[in-house]
Amino acid sequence: MAEGREVTAGVIGVIGVGEIAEAMVTGLLGEDAGAPDRVVLSPRGAARAAGLAAGFDAVSVAPSNAEVAEAADTVIVSVRPDQLNEALDGVTFRAGQLVISTLAGVDLDTLRDAVGGSDAAGPGIVRSVPLPPVARRAGVTPVIPADPRAVALFDLLGGHLAVDDEEQMATVTVLTGAQTGLLQYIAELCRWAADNGLDPASSEMFIRNTVAGLEPGLRDATTPIGGLIDNFETEGGLNWQLRTGFFDDLTTGALTRELDTLHRRVRGE
Repeated sequence: MAEGREVTAGVIGVIGVGEIAEAMVTGLLGEDAGAPDRVVLSPRGAARAAGLAAGFDAVSVAPSNAEVAEAADTVIVSVRPDQLNEALDGVTFRAGQLVISTLAGVDLDTLRDAVGGSDAAGPGIVRSVPLPPVARRAGVTPVIPADPRAVALFDLLGGHLAVDDEEQMATVTVLTGAQTGLLQYIAELCRWAADNGLDPASSEMFIRNTVAGLEPGLRDATTPIGGLIDNFETEGGLNWQLRTGFFDDLTTGALTRELDTLHRRVRGE
């Protein structure tokens, strides 16, 4: 890529077209501002790749992973961790390219071994953990190292979090595994309301909108989470009673235990 050229202005290649890759491509091309010139997809994930090619004029599907890497300035590798070596078999990267991995728990040394080449002779390598909201340019993505080209790409998709080292990346990766747990809490509220006589569709509509109404406070970084809680509850009130009754030592202990289990998993322990 030419010096000083924005990362999104060249050709982006994608090896492995699963849910996250689809979300990234949709976010990159869903608006004109900052969109790449062209996106070349691998044949892995044929159905999603075909759908993206049908939906965006800038998208094409290459016959092989090797041809994706050959055509692209930036290559996003988005396969399962156990598929990494197979997906990159026969793929050659060049100096000056950028390789962005979305593989949770796969460290930079492992990626460098799979990609090939030394730091000086090979491409730049970045770890990232994007989440589905990048499809709406609304996701903050952890990255290590904070290569300016990767930062520009993820800032277009909603923002980036520069992580200092692999240990911190392991911690933030655990947090990305907490998303559906948050949704399950909401689902349990919906279930309880339906069990207690409220129409299921009505209860879900009410709870969804109530939770969505918390967004401005969550986006206001000047107010800590504890401050948001204080703003929404009165000691002895309904919110206070449910929160303090549910989040006791047993509940928070169970959550901490599961977070610790995930932490060991992403660290390969």
